[in-house]
Amino acid sequence: MTQVTLDFFPGAVNADWKEESRPVEMMWQKANFNYIYISEAQTQVLELPYAGKELSMIILLPDEDVDLRVVENSLTFEKFIDWTEAASLQNIEVKVFIPRFKLQGDYVMEPVLQRLGMVDVFQEGQADLSAMSTETDLCLSKFVHKSVLEVNEEGTEAEESRPVEMMWQKANFNYIYISEAQTQVLELPYAGKELSMIILLPDEDVDLRVVENSLTFEKFIDWTEAASLQNIEVKVFIPRFKLQGDYVMEPVLQRLGMVDVFQEGQADLSAMSTETDLCLSKFVHKSVLEVNEEGTEAVAGSDIHDMDDCFSYLPYFTADHPFLFFIRHNETNTLLFCGRFSSP
Repeated sequence: MTQVTLDFFPGAVNADWKEESRPVEMMWQKANFNYIYISEAQTQVLELPYAGKELSMIILLPDEDVDLRVVENSLTFEKFIDWTEAASLQNIEVKVFIPRFKLQGDYVMEPVLQRLGMVDVFQEGQADLSAMSTETDLCLSKFVHKSVLEVNEEGTEAEESRPVEMMWQKANFNYIYISEAQTQVLELPYAGKELSMIILLPDEDVDLRVVENSLTFEKFIDWTEAASLQNIEVKVFIPRFKLQGDYVMEPVLQRLGMVDVFQEGQADLSAMSTETDLCLSKFVHKSVLEVNEEGTEAVAGSDIHDMDDCFSYLPYFTADHPFLFFIRHNETNTLLFCGRFSSP
């Protein structure tokens, strides 16, 4: 007889998502880029060079509370040149997150070409396409220009970049930075507040194993108790992920004294079956944790950026590198589940 138990934590965390929260495949890299903040337009300007440096992608990113249309309507060619010329940009270290995306479109060009004076080529009997064909009665009926732009990790210089589906939300959360451990602590409440997910996110230059090895239950309780945490507005990025595992429990249970249940002739399973010669041959505990936008109130990762002294951001909790997580029953302060997220 095999006993299987199942724990399933589907991340049914307060689904109080804002409309703009959504999973998206993001790429990221921390490196030196040409960058400037344009205070008059409340817009960041970033240059991403293509391989070979022959081409660059220039990104204009308005502040979150600035409508993109305002920037578009006020942008002139002269302003663009002024903002993006080498003398204006600073080559500084920036942590960059951009989505993987592909844009394509078909553009009917005959009205444009006709306004430029190319009229005869569209008129039968007037077009001269003798350089293309020996037929004399040819003309163009349609001229279509197809454009495709694809941005992915293969096209950037970021060797460490990788696509990962991230979720994000800006809201109030219980949060603290533990300077002694160089680690951010964030509490994400589940729906009903009965459970919480606690995430411990070390600084990027801190090995997760250092935090793990120094972490004690007493430290964990001290860091995560209500009196320690501040309820503040945080912008949270965490990956969508699913972790699961099967754990063979016989050795654990036998060390706890449950020996007879695994021995034929000694086990008493009369409460489960009328057969008298049953015993357990195997005991498997299966745990599943799934975190997605349907289940979490926020989404994680961490680090606080001050890109320029003249403007500031909310605290950023950006879980784009390894972190520890815990599922806690809040009323009893009992840990039900813990794990490590190491890679997308």
